[in-house]
Amino acid sequence: MHYLARKVVRAAMGLCLLTFTLAATSVFGQDIYMQDCPSDIGNTGAGYACGSNWFHSPDVVLRLTPVYSPLQDAPQAFSPAYIFVTLRNRGPQPSCCGNVNLYYRDASTGLSNFPADWTPIGSIPVCSIPGNGTTTVMFTWPSVPPNATPGQHFCLLARWDDDVCDPITAPGPSIYSLVPGDNNIVHKNCLPTTPGKPRQSFSVCHKGPHAARTRLRLKAWLHGNGRTLFDISGFRVKVILGDALFALWDGSGNGIQQVAGEPAVLVTDPDALIDGLNLPAGDDADFTNFIVNVEMQYPDAADLAEEAGNVYTWTLAQEDDDYPDGVDGMAFEVHMSDDQDGGAGKRVAAAPDLATTLALAARPNITSGSSIISFVLPERAEVSMAVYDAKGTLVRTLLAKVDRPAGAGEIEWDGRSSDGTPVASGTYFYRLTTPAGVAERQIKIVR
Repeated sequence: MHYLARKVVRAAMGLCLLTFTLAATSVFGQDIYMQDCPSDIGNTGAGYACGSNWFHSPDVVLRLTPVYSPLQDAPQAFSPAYIFVTLRNRGPQPSCCGNVNLYYRDASTGLSNFPADWTPIGSIPVCSIPGNGTTTVMFTWPSVPPNATPGQHFCLLARWDDDVCDPITAPGPSIYSLVPGDNNIVHKNCLPTTPGKPRQSFSVCHKGPHAARTRLRLKAWLHGNGRTLFDISGFRVKVILGDALFALWDGSGNGIQQVAGEPAVLVTDPDALIDGLNLPAGDDADFTNFIVNVEMQYPDAADLAEEAGNVYTWTLAQEDDDYPDGVDGMAFEVHMSDDQDGGAGKRVAAAPDLATTLALAARPNITSGSSIISFVLPERAEVSMAVYDAKGTLVRTLLAKVDRPAGAGEIEWDGRSSDGTPVASGTYFYRLTTPAGVAERQIKIVR
């Protein structure tokens, strides 16, 4: 079965439907689900894979442009956003007809009374999700509302409604039982930012009856010119933990420097770690939640002329001992220019989707073994291809500065690391580096 077996695009009233057929690794009865976490394969009850890590679904992605990418953008209050929801059919038969409904709510309010206390964003009818395949729908949100509590995140909730073939069975109305108890409902945290401000926010959460040693990992990815943001003279990243979270930090980590007199650190390395955030125990009904603000400090515009037009990527991920491969995370794309507020107001947004331009894809992209990674080059170029894990650690180099002709190309990844060991189940990223920039897609290994 080909990765792109068919594609249907329908635009009406700001709604878009994209359908892709994927190969699956196993056969179940007809069942539609969305992932609560990257390792979720649709099971509930004793087979549920996500534990308490269900509040940041990878199948709900908010973007600032109507171009899909697995990278989540930071939404901007009062500006439009585009929300992609992916539905998965883990059976061989096409699905019945149903509706994808999307809602939002301020964090920590009304979460126990769904749907009465939630505000609808929209509803999209969907029929015949292909067997062993996925369908991705796009919602257009004309204006992201500011949160009632400044600095606090809001929640998105996507629900697949098909009362005939796939009814919801989990008890409600609390999302604490609905989301982990039914694979037709998923939740996503989002934190709106103020337009024009070089500050982004991230929500550090912990839920459960035991304490957790949490880490924040910040990683700057290489741009096509072989540089990261930290190679720009005068560029700095400041992470403001806030008084409450700072009091729980034991001061450990690497690639960071504590700011004197402030509950904050400066990031001094493109691969930095804030370790030893000792979050207290909670209970199964409530989150321990902290807001971390990240400020990007830029040099003067005169020093940025050579950077104008470049797009850099950095990621912020939360890890803990229970989930060493990541609890939550966001990826930011920083568009450089030399004419915005003396270099201080760079906009974090989605770049043109180079992965789409280069037709970068893997078939299958959910696999227990090997996968074929394909791409199309518009002209002859020197390219590199590598696979990384969810932390950004290099797993395997597949191509290293190889001269490739224009046209279609492909390479096989056998699901093994550089030492020949099969990699563990989880989400990985395959990255194609070309003179035009870096293109990236994700692939999932299910052992």
